[in-house]
Amino acid sequence: LAKQDNLLYLLNTPAHNPTGYSLSGEDMDGVLAILKEAAVPGKNIVFFLDVAYIDYAGEKEEVRKIFKKLSGLPANILCIVGYSMSKGFTMYGQRTGAMIGVSSDKSVIDEFAAINQYTSRATWSNINRPAMRTLATIYSDPELLAKVCAERDYYYQMIKARADLFTKEAEECGLPMLPYVAGFFLSIPAKNPDAICEKLHEDNIFAVPLAAGVRIAVCAVPLKKIKGMAAKVNAAMQAVGE
Repeated sequence: LAKQDNLLYLLNTPAHNPTGYSLSGEDMDGVLAILKEAAVPGKNIVFFLDVAYIDYAGEKEEVRKIFKKLSGLPANILCIVGYSMSKGFTMYGQRTGAMIGVSSDKSVIDEFAAINQYTSRATWSNINRPAMRTLATIYSDPELLAKVCAERDYYYQMIKARADLFTKEAEECGLPMLPYVAGFFLSIPAKNPDAICEKLHEDNIFAVPLAAGVRIAVCAVPLKKIKGMAAKVNAAMQAVGE
């Protein structure tokens, strides 16, 4: 903001990809305090809160408390909540979601709605109709909605069990990992992630090398294959000199 008048700040929480960390209420207070301090007259900030994994982040009412903190911000801070139907309604790959604008100034929201209406139509005309129809059908039938919520909770519990086992075994074998709360992925900090991932191929473990670590997809690995994985990752790190 020292060099420009407009800033887009993108934050992925809860159940951050790729670490699995979720900001606490206190964490979010700190983020918003920094943004409010930076939002001096003449400067505009768009705070984009990416909540793609919120439906797999824990207790529904608890994780959604984060939204209450977006009220009453200065008019030159526009909050945009990015929601993914593709993940939240187990329709992975359908690429359907929503952008929800939040502002203390009605004129800002009017502009937000108008700009997105025009640019969306000009870019793709409309989004995935079958996915939109599915969402409308689910919410028009309380019994069907309850079934969807139960299915989603089943998958959440399944992923949680995998992550809990990996975290437990990582602690037991001394494998360092970034703080994990919930979500599809967890991460191991590393200086040479490519070499570690190559070494893991020998054990038929296929992880994703990041800029400063290795991402493990607990969303994609059965519980029986999670068992022992932390020790194998630790051994691979030691084998490449980490």
